[in-house]
Amino acid sequence: MHPLTFMKKGLKVGGCLHHFGFLFICSLFAAFINSVSFADIKNNPYSDVACGDFLSDAHQKPQALTFETCVRTNDAQLAVLKSTYSVSGEKADIVEKYLVEQYSMPKLRFACCGWESSNRGDSFNYKNYSMAVTMYTSETLVSDRNHWAEIPKFYVDVILYLEQP
Repeated sequence: MHPLTFMKKGLKVGGCLHHFGFLFICSLFAAFINSVSFADIKNNPYSDVACGDFLSDAHQKPQALTFETCVRTNDAQLAVLKSTYSVSGEKADIVEKYLVEQYSMPKLRFACCGWESSNRGDSFNYKNYSMAVTMYTSETLVSDRNHWAEIPKFYVDVILYLEQP
């Protein structure tokens, strides 16, 4: 039968095939969305740990520290949760001393344009994950420890490693 015969009888084969293609694409898209939206829930090996105030949860937070935020990010290509805290310059020496004693964090040193610990110190265990602590400032011209009170904020990052190298 000639293809135009269908057109004369009012049958639109092309429309039917087009509709089938549209439904096929929609079903593929729905399957993709379903797998993406639930993949993190079903296959997340870190579901027992949520981003948050790790130091408070571990009952090891100095009173002067204020929890700011927690984000999931990457550190040296490893998945991590990073909690950030802040402390005023007036109390930074107390927090530094605590972190040095508790977590073997190196004492802060002035480098170029701000204060920082030279590395993260020893890692410690939190819910069977390795964690590390570092302390730093944003850019500042204050290069003498005796004038830390002039620095508005120091920051402390607590890194929870979700993966091992």
